[in-house]
Amino acid sequence: MTTKYATLAEASEAAQRLGFKTQPEYKKSYRNDSKLPANPDQFYAGDWGDWYSFLGTERPGEKYATVAEASEAAQRLGFKIRDEYNKGYKKDPKLPAAPDKHYAEDWADWPNFLRNARPIEKYVTLAEASEAAQRLGFRTRT
Repeated sequence: MTTKYATLAEASEAAQRLGFKTQPEYKKSYRNDSKLPANPDQFYAGDWGDWYSFLGTERPGEKYATVAEASEAAQRLGFKIRDEYNKGYKKDPKLPAAPDKHYAEDWADWPNFLRNARPIEKYVTLAEASEAAQRLGFRTRT
């Protein structure tokens, strides 16, 4: 018999390393690590919180309802760039880890989200943009 992780924290880290995002995913593949118990909620009953905490995932419906609300909250926290957001978003539990994915339908970009967008002048015609790209030496789209 294989020994299981001694603590809930160790098991949680292992489950997150394996990339489980939901309880069904865990149940289907927890055997990929022989030290993970089949029922961590029972095995670590005294320390257990919930599956979201265990898997390090967000609870649905507990985030800001709109990208505008999340944007305002991020600005109140003083985030100017994406790295600052990534390091500090947990200061507000209603901010998602990946707002670009959480609000995908309404997402524009990070500068707009953090309201530090610089106005960018764009070429008016395709011919002007093409000429500029060639002048810069671009040979492929990447």
